[in-house]
Parts: sequence; structure tokens; C-alpha cells
Amino acid sequence: MTIEITLDKEPEETAISLHHLTAVDVDEVTRITRATHSFGILGEVATRVPPSDTRIEQKYQRAMERLHYDDAQRDLGRGRPCSAKRRFKAEERLRNAYYMLRNRSIRAQTHAQITRSRPATTRRTRCPIDIKALESYANSPAGNTVFRSQKKHQQVLVGKTVRTVINDFLSHVSSSPNDPDTGFIDIEYTYGKRTSALVATGWITGGREYAKNADPFKLPKFLRNRALCRFGYDFDDSCSYPRAAFRAIRFNAHLAGILVRNREEIMEKIGLLIIIFNHKN
Repeated sequence: MTIEITLDKEPEETAISLHHLTAVDVDEVTRITRATHSFGILGEVATRVPPSDTRIEQKYQRAMERLHYDDAQRDLGRGRPCSAKRRFKAEERLRNAYYMLRNRSIRAQTHAQITRSRPATTRRTRCPIDIKALESYANSPAGNTVFRSQKKHQQVLVGKTVRTVINDFLSHVSSSPNDPDTGFIDIEYTYGKRTSALVATGWITGGREYAKNADPFKLPKFLRNRALCRFGYDFDDSCSYPRAAFRAIRFNAHLAGILVRNREEIMEKIGLLIIIFNHKN
């Protein structure tokens, strides 16, 4: 059986496929399309101080150079395919942003609006909490222990008793009407300032998220386990560095790919070699 497919026009890349292009893969047309404000369209990361006339000119020229470079690559049969319609709209968007930001007054107003805006919520999730387990631990002798840590993100807990840390956290937890031993907390996430600025330029589409409010994952591990173990398992980032290397480091990327695809088998064999070596010695 033969299936024939006829395309009446050049297919556009889907929003999903464009969203997943990383910073090392994205072409200039896609970057401009993904940018969320006029500074971002030029590829300018909005900082505390509005950019100068010279910098706006430089960013515009560099963006145009990237567009023309991608055009030349496509003429040679390289690079990402791009329809004439998308190419035209990207350059039009770039020129409009450039002419708008050449006006110092508009530039200052736009910059002030961006810097005043609150960080957008990227994701919301409802997390179950074992209230009974936390309260039992808080009321035990262990609750009198004064918390100590060298970790930067836990410095706000240093000097407090475990009981105080638990009670502070439970003040943000809503109890379930059908089960007083179980509660839930609604967590809102956002990007850090640097990540938000890079997303706005279209170079990336996401990054590490941070909880805006109380977050059980910020608790020390021994408390986090008590709060969550009834509902799931605690895992660290799975093979995070090799996965990042596979996507971002071109040199010997295939080696990182081999580790990502065969990690359990490789780690098991390395572990056996270490055990055998130690046993012999």
C-alpha cells in the first residue's frame, strides 16, 4: 500500500518544536520569535541601567549579522530550515524593536516597566504533606535540637529549633477536611532574575525554577523525608551533568550519550571493579 502526502504550502515548524530548541541549537529567526519584549528582541538582557544609544545600535547590528549568517548557511544547505514568511516576520519584528528603542524616552519607559514587573509564575503545583509525621517529630525530644547547616539556602533556619522550623512550615499548610493527618501546600514557582532575562531574549525557553513561597523541598532532608515519604520517593537529579554535556558540549558528545543511555549498567560494572580491586588489596 502506498500513501501519498501532498503539501499545499511550506510547513511551518510547530510551537512545540521551536520551544525545545536549546541555546546552542536556536537560530536567529527562532530566537527573535521567542523573545518577549523589545529589549529581548535585540538580544539585550535588561539590567538595572537602560542601555546606551551605542549599545542599542550594536545589539541591532549583531542581530542582523546573525540573521544574514543563518541565511548564508541555509543557502549552503546547512542550518535550520525557515520559511520566507517566518524570516520576513522576524526581521520586521527586529526592525520595529530597534526603531522603538532608538527613542530615549520610550527606551527609559519600557525599561522601567520591565524592571518594575513582578516575576511571572512559571508553574503551580499542589504538594501533599504528612502533618501527623511532622507534628510527632516536633513534639519528640528531637524537636529541641537547634538546627545547624553550612548550606547557603538553609541559613535562614540556623539557630532555630527543629520544632520551630516545623511549626513555621506547617503554618503554610492547609489540612485536608477528610483527613486531619494529611494536608497540602500550593507551591508557585518562578525563574531567577538571570534566567528570566535570558528567556525574554529568546536564547533559552526555561531554566531552574525557584519556589516563591513555602516549599517542602527547602526543608532539611530529614524533615523533607518525614513530610513527603508517604506520598513518593526522594531522588536527586538523574545523571544531570552528562545530560547537560551531551546537549551543550560538542567535543566527544557521543561519550556522554553512551553514559546517559547505559548509566545503570556502566555504574554497576565500575562498582564491581572497585569492589574486586579493594578485595584483592
